[in-house]
Amino acid sequence: MFIVHKFVSKPQSKRLETSKFNTPKSTSPDQGVQNVQDTPLPDQAEAPSVLTPFVSSSQDSSIALKAAAARLASAAEPDGAIVHTVAVSECCFKIGRITVPPALVIAVNGLCAPPLDSGSSLTEYSKANPPPHWAKVKAIASAPFGGSMKKLTELFTGGWRDVPESERWWDSALTGTVEQKRKTRLEVVESLRSRMEETGALILM
Repeated sequence: MFIVHKFVSKPQSKRLETSKFNTPKSTSPDQGVQNVQDTPLPDQAEAPSVLTPFVSSSQDSSIALKAAAARLASAAEPDGAIVHTVAVSECCFKIGRITVPPALVIAVNGLCAPPLDSGSSLTEYSKANPPPHWAKVKAIASAPFGGSMKKLTELFTGGWRDVPESERWWDSALTGTVEQKRKTRLEVVESLRSRMEETGALILM
């Protein structure tokens, strides 16, 4: 799983903020969360320079790296902030030395595609209206429903491999718009990471 971090500052001048960034500020915490979720990453069509082949020249690699970073920083921030630095963290989930699939961890924590993906008239899930896969999670991890932390650990440490692909509810939970965005954004982020690694190798040489 990749996490894109943006280091930003707010414009000091109110006049600058209104003229340069014509985006309304968040009026509530909920609106702020929605803004963050909707902030786009550029897709492949918008970032051809990110996907260019490896070049041996340190100057060319540096130019390509800056172009890739610029593409990630080019999306306007919802609150009009100025982006100074973009950093990419690559994360993995582990139990000891065993790697756990990110989709499994994310789905076990209740995250999933919005209800509109399934044609429902509801716009969000809640405690009263849990996501479709939540019953599966409770049966594995919640004692009142026959689950336990031991069962959850067994699933994380390899038990998931015994579940047929057609029955892997954690993958189903992250389909639709979530999967579409994941594929599009992964190409951009992986390209940026490879450029950073290439530049680091050239510096070491």
